[in-house]
Amino acid sequence: MTKTKTQARRDSAIIRLIQATVLLIAVVALLSAGSAFAAGGSSSSKPETTLLDIERMLYKEKYSRAIKPLKKMVKEDPDNADAWNLLGFALRKTDQLEDAQAAYTNALNLDPEHKGALEYQGELFLRLGDRAAAEANLMQLKKLCPDSCAELELLEQAMVQN
Repeated sequence: MTKTKTQARRDSAIIRLIQATVLLIAVVALLSAGSAFAAGGSSSSKPETTLLDIERMLYKEKYSRAIKPLKKMVKEDPDNADAWNLLGFALRKTDQLEDAQAAYTNALNLDPEHKGALEYQGELFLRLGDRAAAEANLMQLKKLCPDSCAELELLEQAMVQN
């Protein structure tokens, strides 16, 4: 089966977004590791699952596998909007739609301008048949991204397809 130009563009935008996120998380992880080492920290025998590890799982479509470490992460750091957003994404991809909605709500309560959460929640709204709510998220993204951004483009494409 061949991809349409729209699907290819969407896939390309998703890959760019994931690559940028992975790069950012890698830099933060390296800086954190350096700080822990400088402060005399030590690594445990069982390494923690990092946001970077979880991003890799999601990129490989291991959505179910990512849920447990994401739940642990938001329990330990309930103010982590990125972790709440990724938890919502994994839950949505595994058809746990009510829990996904709760996770996106938490992410957006922490950071009302979280572009990823606005985009993913918009896709959830489309899946639930609430086009008006998806449109509201799209309008918010247009305000946040006046010159466009990957999240805006992805939600626009999803709205065209639904």
